[in-house]
Formats: sequence, C-alpha cells, structure tokens
Amino acid sequence: MTIKTGLLPTLAALTFAASGGSALAADAACKPVTDALVKLAGTPNHARMHVTAAYQSAPTDGETITTANAMYVKAGGTWRRSAYDPKNEMAEMTQGFLAQKISCKSVGDENVAGESAALYDTVNKQEDGTSVDSRVWISKSRGLPLKQTIDMDVGGKRGKSHTEVSIDYANVQAPVGVK
Repeated sequence: MTIKTGLLPTLAALTFAASGGSALAADAACKPVTDALVKLAGTPNHARMHVTAAYQSAPTDGETITTANAMYVKAGGTWRRSAYDPKNEMAEMTQGFLAQKISCKSVGDENVAGESAALYDTVNKQEDGTSVDSRVWISKSRGLPLKQTIDMDVGGKRGKSHTEVSIDYANVQAPVGVK
C-alpha cells in the first residue's frame, strides 16, 4: 500500500504498511479492525500523531484533517493539502488488506476520552521477518478508531519507530486558508 501523505502516513497505511503481495492469513478476529479502518477512510476526522523514532533526533508531532473531499497535513507547523483522495481510499484500502499477513486479537475493553472502546492488537508480518505491531481502540458505539499505537522496525540503521495517534470526529473542517 502506498503511503500518500508525505511525512504523515494515514492511520490505515501505517497499520497495514508494505508487505507487498503476500496472501492474507484469514483471521476472522481482524474483521472489526478492518471494518473500522475502512469506515475511517470514509469519515471526516482529525488525527494527531506523535512519532518517536531511532532515526530522528527528537520526536515529531503532526496532524491530518480528512474531509469528504480532501486530506490536509500539518507538518513543521504548516498546513498543506495532500494528494490523498478520500473517495478512492476505501477501495485501495480494501485491496491493500487483501495483500497482507495480518493477525488480530481482541484484548479487552477500555475507555478513550470517556467513550467505551474495544481494544485490539494487530501484527502484520513482513516478508523480511520484521513486523508492524499495532494496538487500536475502536469505539463500541460508532465502530470507528479512537486511538492507535504503532510500533515498527523501519530497517537497518534506521531502527524502530513508535507512533501514537488520537482521532477526533467532531466539527471536522479544512484548515482556514488552505486550498
């Protein structure tokens, strides 16, 4: 799956990144996770990300705002419109899911900002033996991701990265002044 947002990959792209063409290990436990991520692609949202990585001298923060028609990315304090097309994302994500070796496990329930959420751990095994490990909190009432952590080995000297994502769905609008 191609990461389209430059410095800040989409939540789904991070979760199901780059295993290129391997067959999906049929894991029924992944249905709630994949359903939530597909639903996310079609739902306006505001995601805030905090990334800590061995290859960075300091942690980085970023934001994305996805509306019905566009995604906006904030990196280095500046908003810009991304080439990301929300209308195409659901079909691409579904195809991307089918090309992955993902296992999922329900690990209980937790509250996120006062909202009841089902908690899942996912593991995406890469062909090189590494994996993308994720924990995702899915709203029980809305079926949308509320929070996610992603740990991955980005390879070689670049080492490992840890990403924390929080997602808000209230009053989502494009940043003022960005076309």
